[in-house]
Order: sequence, then structure tokens, then C-alpha cells
Amino acid sequence: MKYPSAARSPHTWTTSLLPCVQGIALLTLTVATASFCASGEAFAAAKSSASPPSSAAGKKPANRVTYRPSPSEETRRERERRLERECRNKPNAGACAGFGYGTRR
Repeated sequence: MKYPSAARSPHTWTTSLLPCVQGIALLTLTVATASFCASGEAFAAAKSSASPPSSAAGKKPANRVTYRPSPSEETRRERERRLERECRNKPNAGACAGFGYGTRR
């Protein structure tokens, strides 16, 4: 026999290393869980120690958002005239609802 270890089972080394690998995996999982829990507790403590919100009387009113049409946008009158022109002799449905045949303005 050239190699004396060849007589042993081919999986001997895996069965001897398996408990070691499992131990390392368990240790890693434990450390990760502990650090995650510690960061969560620190976050909760920082959140609870934050100052209470100030009263509403000291706040500024919210800014109003104004609508500014783009220069290329068509006006309501232009749109209606375009639809009357484009929808002439078409069914009164879809985009042409109210502008198709059968409606007089």
C-alpha cells in the first residue's frame, strides 16, 4: 500500500472538521446577533433621548406650491379648438368625447 491513509474512509477528514466548522459558524452567528441587538438598543436610546418636538406656534407656515405652466403648453381654448378640428366626423368617444359628430357648439 503506497498511502496508508487510503485505507481509511474518503470522508474521514470531513467528519473530523465538521464540528469545528459548525462551531465557527455558531460563534459568527452569535457575534453578529449581539452586535445587531446592541446597535438597535443604541438607536432606541438615542431616539428616546431626543428633544421633544417644538410647539406648533413657533413653526413657519408651509410654503404654497404654485402651478407655473410651461411656455409650450396649450391653453384650454386652444385645446378645445384643436379637438373640434381633429374630431370632426369621428365617433363621440375617447379623446373626442364631447367633440365628435352629433355635438354642436
